[in-house]
Amino acid sequence: HEAAFDDRMAITGNEYVQQGASGIGDILTKDAYQSYLEQKGGGNQLAGGRYRPLSLVTFAIEQELMGAAPEGETANDKEVRIAQQMHSRHVVNVLLYILSVIVLLLFLRKVVFVQDPMIAFITALLFTIHPIHTEVVANVKSRDEILSVLFISLTFIKAHSYAASKKTKDLVLALLCFFLALLSKEYAVTLIVLLPLSFYLFRKESLAA
Repeated sequence: HEAAFDDRMAITGNEYVQQGASGIGDILTKDAYQSYLEQKGGGNQLAGGRYRPLSLVTFAIEQELMGAAPEGETANDKEVRIAQQMHSRHVVNVLLYILSVIVLLLFLRKVVFVQDPMIAFITALLFTIHPIHTEVVANVKSRDEILSVLFISLTFIKAHSYAASKKTKDLVLALLCFFLALLSKEYAVTLIVLLPLSFYLFRKESLAA
């Protein structure tokens, strides 16, 4: 439950996150690691930058709730405080992972394996226990991955709900989830292709339509 290297870049060494709610404005308008890289005297080494503000916003909200660093804090006290705060952040990551798996199961049950609920359950179970996901949960910075899976799955669910119900509420929720998925991590943009493809594969609708 300690801080990994990437956690320092995204959380403990990120000035905007450490400012709590007052740093959210900078988080929403700057590169994910700009604060950390500036402190290290380096520039952005990735062309185009990394715009993944949603997870950083959640870190800033957590920081606001846990409180900022007290004045006159010693190096040892800082390490103890960060360790305690990272423990709480790890708990949040575990809870979000559980939620994302539940939503993934709903997606598989409602969209992919509509007639085979047991296959949907087994698929979600294999996803849950797969060792490759250990780092995503243990590395708090990787909350962006968890949020991305969560909101991508919700986008599929609400988009297919809209296709069945034609209710404006479902369409609005689908668009909102897509937007939040994009704020989580860039590869949510693949939904532009995957969503129509899912209508073709699972609802037998024409791609031309």
